[in-house]
Amino acid sequence: MITNKALKQRIEAILISLPHCRDDDQRLMANVWAQEIIARIGQTGYNNMKGDELLGEFAKHKLSNPESIRRMRQKIQELHPVLRGDNYKERQRHQKTVKQEVRNFNN
Repeated sequence: MITNKALKQRIEAILISLPHCRDDDQRLMANVWAQEIIARIGQTGYNNMKGDELLGEFAKHKLSNPESIRRMRQKIQELHPVLRGDNYKERQRHQKTVKQEVRNFNN
């Protein structure tokens, strides 16, 4: 597992280079984990890795925690709005409607 500073840098780089990861935490996690594995065992080892080996690495806490990746993504996107995805913008547009529905529901 890597330090928080290194994880932050890795996530920022992914959000910049792979915009589809801005709205999809599973894709973001997959990319973070792939980079971590490649850094540790190389591209060939990564290409030959089986699913159960990946799960073993995760179970041994050798890969970054998914919750840490998600939280770090949220913080980065809070500080750098340009790295927010399309879902964020859509939720903001829809927010007024939802607020009004909740107010009407309570009355």
